[in-house]
Amino acid sequence: MEQKAFELIQEKLQAALNEQGFGEAVALEITDALEQMEKQNYGSAKETLITAQQKTEEIYMSAEP
Repeated sequence: MEQKAFELIQEKLQAALNEQGFGEAVALEITDALEQMEKQNYGSAKETLITAQQKTEEIYMSAEP
């Protein structure tokens, strides 16, 4: 993936997650997963995405009334 394209994806992802209230931690996890996939470390990327999913679920559940 070209660096400019990667940076654009990262920027858009960060903005979208912040807008939804999921914050930087989740965006960093997803960015890490993208980097791992770029290096073809798919198992590691999968684990990172699972962690991001769990963090997202925790944030979502804690925000419910």
